[in-house]
Amino acid sequence: MTAIVRTTTVDASGWERGMHVVALGGGATLVFSPTWHGEGTFERVLETGEPAVLVAPNHYHHMSMKRFQTRFPSARAVSSGPAAPRLRTQGHET
Repeated sequence: MTAIVRTTTVDASGWERGMHVVALGGGATLVFSPTWHGEGTFERVLETGEPAVLVAPNHYHHMSMKRFQTRFPSARAVSSGPAAPRLRTQGHET
């Protein structure tokens, strides 16, 4: 069984922000919709493993991508084809 860890934060507006961390084996992980949840976020991610892939599933889920890319520079950032042009205009390399 592959470990999948879901973390969430509910904003004052009631919107939930969440991400999934998926163990890939060998200590690597895939982070789906990298989301900053405040202090301790990176430590919680690292409990599952070192991020190898950061996935922005669409052009809305990119707000924490730069923070994650800075912290985990060897992780590959990926997105869907339709989202890639907008993410590039936001300054992300995908």
